[in-house]
Amino acid sequence: MKRSVEHKVKAMIKRYRIVRLEDVCRELDVDQEATQEHLAHHRRLQSITSVDGTTVVVSRSKPPPSEVAIARAVATYQFCQNEPTRPRLLTHRDIETYFPSVFRKGLPSSYYVRDANRLPVLGLLRVDTNLKPIARLLSKSDAMVQRHLKQGEFRQLQRSDQFELTWLVPTAAKKRSLELNIASHRIHHVAIRAFVVPELLEMLAPL
Repeated sequence: MKRSVEHKVKAMIKRYRIVRLEDVCRELDVDQEATQEHLAHHRRLQSITSVDGTTVVVSRSKPPPSEVAIARAVATYQFCQNEPTRPRLLTHRDIETYFPSVFRKGLPSSYYVRDANRLPVLGLLRVDTNLKPIARLLSKSDAMVQRHLKQGEFRQLQRSDQFELTWLVPTAAKKRSLELNIASHRIHHVAIRAFVVPELLEMLAPL
């Protein structure tokens, strides 16, 4: 593996923590079999295969991720790569640049930022890893939004349409159902969005 490619792989793992091997190879345009063989002897990176057969690249210094963590990471990567507005996972630099007044325990983990109408939007990202019914997703959405709006900084983002919540779901049918249930109304005036990641269904079915 070329040093330049290795640096890019490390950067991907630093950002996403867990990335499918096929996504790494597709993004960097490298051979998958050769890359996996190289990772078998790498000091800092390794590839592991989940129950459903998904091979991912992770850091050797971290404990092996759970099956749910792998599914969540794969879904997050697909969202960032394929959602039309090209969101990206929130970083400390993003907070300093776009949302300097915002502080919440856990930031920036599980949040993303995207551009909408020339304004940065802060999004809370949730993955439907338990394949919950729609009513449960709405209930959890309501509770999460309420907790955030207890902070004045998030209320300010809400007023300027710069705060939203996105669910990553396994099927288009579930996306439509969620959208129908929130149509014409937004929980506490915060947009609730849905994005389909078909891989979730296969990854979560064996669990």
